[in-house]
Amino acid sequence: MCGAFKEVATMLHQACDNPNVRCKRNVSLRSPLICGAAGKSERVAETIQSEREQVRGYIRARSEARERFGSALFSDPAWEMIVHLYSRRLSRERTSVRRLCELSHVAATTGKRWLEALERQGDVKRVGDLLDPQRTFVELTSSGSEKMRTVLQTLFSH
Repeated sequence: MCGAFKEVATMLHQACDNPNVRCKRNVSLRSPLICGAAGKSERVAETIQSEREQVRGYIRARSEARERFGSALFSDPAWEMIVHLYSRRLSRERTSVRRLCELSHVAATTGKRWLEALERQGDVKRVGDLLDPQRTFVELTSSGSEKMRTVLQTLFSH
């Protein structure tokens, strides 16, 4: 968001909390349109925070299950990668291929093989690091993210 727009949005949001603030044409800034936009952005932020907490809780539960039952029973590299990429996307964190393999508990060669499959399917994409040509970041595509959101809504709705 550009700085000027962010500043105006902040002022409008603050004005919505003050019922006495009016604009030049005597139109209240507490109008549903303006306050609805501010409220919507808050609801979106709350939804993302809630979703991020659910995904992190799921990751912790998978980790606990892996420890208790053994990693052989909980070995699904593609799923682990997608879950971690989705969590990172919600947190606005970039993930290198190497770090993703570590988070997913897979060897680099296995991780790269699964990433190629996910890439062919259009669910992830690799992005080169402009500062370090040796490093490659990986992220969910919009399609991959939407699929994951749908799966997690199903998982957490029951």
